[in-house]
Amino acid sequence: MGRPDSCTLKAISPVLNREDIRAVSDYGSTNGQVFGVTPEYNQIRNIPLGVGRWFNNKDNIDWRRVAVVGWELLKNVFPGRPAVDATILLNGIRFDVVGVLAKVGQDGNNGTNARIFVPIETMRDLFRLKQQNSEDAISFINYRPLNKGEHLRSKQEVHEIIARRHRFDPKLEDAFEDWDTIENSRRVDKIFDAMDYFLGVVGLVTLGLGAIGIVNIMLVSVTERTKEIGLRKALGATHRNILAQFFVEGMFLTILSGGTGFCLRRVL
Repeated sequence: MGRPDSCTLKAISPVLNREDIRAVSDYGSTNGQVFGVTPEYNQIRNIPLGVGRWFNNKDNIDWRRVAVVGWELLKNVFPGRPAVDATILLNGIRFDVVGVLAKVGQDGNNGTNARIFVPIETMRDLFRLKQQNSEDAISFINYRPLNKGEHLRSKQEVHEIIARRHRFDPKLEDAFEDWDTIENSRRVDKIFDAMDYFLGVVGLVTLGLGAIGIVNIMLVSVTERTKEIGLRKALGATHRNILAQFFVEGMFLTILSGGTGFCLRRVL
């Protein structure tokens, strides 16, 4: 679908999603999500290529049977072997693997890692959605605004386009479901900002309590060592020398207790 004639949308892609397609290679087999998308899809979602290439407009227009394989699914279908330029059977139909995605997410838990991507026209020709009244039925639409600040305008524009084509009121909220990832991201950022603020306050309170504890310890130490202090002053120690002694002792206790707590935290 690409970029529409719009001032707010950067790219838009319909998606056909099937989870009942068996992927088989010469080395293994698995069930994974097969996504039929346009070439612009990698401009909308995070699709980092590890090896090979993403498919292009020519692949889509010519209904080429090419596929890009996710990192997690690759381990089951091509364990320890190169996948690019190899072939894979999707429900018995041969596809050429043209690319392999890099791992998405630090722990690899992202669903993209277990997906196979093919051109949407190829998907529409070979693996149409089941139990749908229309041959042009799609699973959902992904789109990206030109900038985050206009995401609400882009959302409204998409609603108006779909409503115009399917003849319903664009203000009807129950016509279809949508998921605003930018708004969700902002909500998550606010939650983390609140947590940072809370933890910062807790940290300041903890430091204050620790300082009070050290002051009390040093006060008790000074009270119990008045004779020692008097003897040192009699021997010529200055007020600064005595303060320096207790300051060094307090700093040593702080470093020792802090270092012990840090080591215990690393071990546990």
